[in-house]
Amino acid sequence: YFATSAPTPSIIAEALVAAHNSNAMLASASPAGAELEAIVGRWYHLLLGVPACLSPQFFTSASQSHQHALVAAINRKTRGLSRRAGLTGQPPFAVYTSELGHFFARKNAVAAGIGEDRVRAVPADERGSMDVSSLNKMIAADIAAGIQPVMVIATVGTTSITSVDDVPAIAKTCRRHSVWCYVDAAYGGAFACLPECRWVADGWDLADAVCVNPHKGLFVPQGCSVLFLRDRQELRRVCDHRAEYLPESDPEEGDPMDFTFLCGVRVNTLASFFNLMTFGAEGIRRRVRHLLALATFAASRIAGDPMFELLTSPRFSTVCFTLRGHPDQPRQALDAKVSQVCSSIQTAGRCCISQTRYRNRLWFRLALGNLNTTRDDVNFILDEVRNTVIQAKAG
Repeated sequence: YFATSAPTPSIIAEALVAAHNSNAMLASASPAGAELEAIVGRWYHLLLGVPACLSPQFFTSASQSHQHALVAAINRKTRGLSRRAGLTGQPPFAVYTSELGHFFARKNAVAAGIGEDRVRAVPADERGSMDVSSLNKMIAADIAAGIQPVMVIATVGTTSITSVDDVPAIAKTCRRHSVWCYVDAAYGGAFACLPECRWVADGWDLADAVCVNPHKGLFVPQGCSVLFLRDRQELRRVCDHRAEYLPESDPEEGDPMDFTFLCGVRVNTLASFFNLMTFGAEGIRRRVRHLLALATFAASRIAGDPMFELLTSPRFSTVCFTLRGHPDQPRQALDAKVSQVCSSIQTAGRCCISQTRYRNRLWFRLALGNLNTTRDDVNFILDEVRNTVIQAKAG
């Protein structure tokens, strides 16, 4: 869905992490692991242009980052009561996300005790962005019904079509209602490393938390998500449980385990460290630009092919397109053809393409993230789609 590749330096790093097998729960048990988090956090801060008001905390996935932020947001809303007594006696809470937002919002609402029915799917506008006017109305309706808004998730690069929500407008709505503004930039955030794409970070300075996954766009193996928080101590207020056999943590810095619900903490920043040391910031940027150029090339070819319809010019390195039908051709028939083509390509195994539904239509998703992908590869994939369509018609 967001294909990426791990270059040699990060693969070597993962082998070293496995060989050393360190549990970085305590800074005293893994001082190198704790130092790596601090160093790599600073480097990502600089690479992505993250506002100085946000501090980094590493997790293994965007869903894990969001889970921690959601519990911290609930704890703040209840003034610390939820940590001690749970949600007993509290009003029902609600979380808001775009109808195109990631499904982790529902999974984590279940885990946090809010319930998936309290996750509001805010309609998207014609660009696929969350409709802020609808958001305001939904928040007002919930407050009138005695339901407390606790978090709004603004997405920068939705999984479906990589659309981008209006983060500054959403953040201002959150501030009016004392609601956490959580920016899910797990995919799109990586592109903020490019000066020409700094717009990706618009509004981050107003957010309570911003999540970026280096394993989605910065060539790190699976298992590295960084959550930038306005107040990192919010995590500590819900996570700093400690057994008697463990030494006390530093009152100022704390231990890695004080900021996560995990008791075993893997060192997951060495791959980032090796990549950044090997390629440097400019080397990373050059590789990201290469993927953007491939997406632009793919979009131009699709736009010039009468068989296909391009959804929009790609914002990032994912391209969405579908089959162009005749005016009298039922939409269901075209959708069935898209699904059939995707299935046939997957079965053949020569390349990989996914599909998504948007505006009641099925679309192909071409996600470009491998360092070794070339224009020839893009041509091959698009030829595969075209030939598979032709074969399906002949059959």
